[in-house]
Amino acid sequence: MTTSHSTIRFALCAAVALCALPLMMQAQTTTTPTAPAAVMLPATFSVGGEFNQLATPKGSAFMDFLYTTSSQNSIGMANDTGVDLVVTKAKDAATGTSFYAINAEVNQCIDEKLIATGKFRMYLGVCGGPSFASTQTGGISISATGSFKAVMTYRLNPWMSLVVPVRMNYIGGEGWNPILAAGISFDLKKLPAAK
Repeated sequence: MTTSHSTIRFALCAAVALCALPLMMQAQTTTTPTAPAAVMLPATFSVGGEFNQLATPKGSAFMDFLYTTSSQNSIGMANDTGVDLVVTKAKDAATGTSFYAINAEVNQCIDEKLIATGKFRMYLGVCGGPSFASTQTGGISISATGSFKAVMTYRLNPWMSLVVPVRMNYIGGEGWNPILAAGISFDLKKLPAAK
């Protein structure tokens, strides 16, 4: 019985080796190196301040990166990644030492351009992402957030616009909260050349 098992095992190994032999003997082919895939850079960068009635403190900063693909441009859509930053003074529970903690919310959004007339643009979008906050015990609280937003922009010159985003933010366990913001947006593709 032992002989038949070892014979079958030997036959299987030989069959695998014979099937793999042509692959191992195949001539090595050379390939021409290709350039790495292009990285999609944002079309605009926005920065500003916002008012959040549920936050402590109520004022915070925001950064937003808007980017589009060529297929989205043809239908007036855009993607954007936004970050809200809140700096709060906190106290370490173990030592009693005061420090400044940064709370952040990161959102990925899809926006649709509704109005484009002259220098004015209006977008409607939907966003979702994680929210990170420091806790009183020194840990980090992570929750999911979602929002609807309207963004109005007014072009001041070819490379700079006034931007006014208004978001209806949903924070798990707290409900809907309007967040009003204003800032400056820079069109990175139209920035003036360095002198």
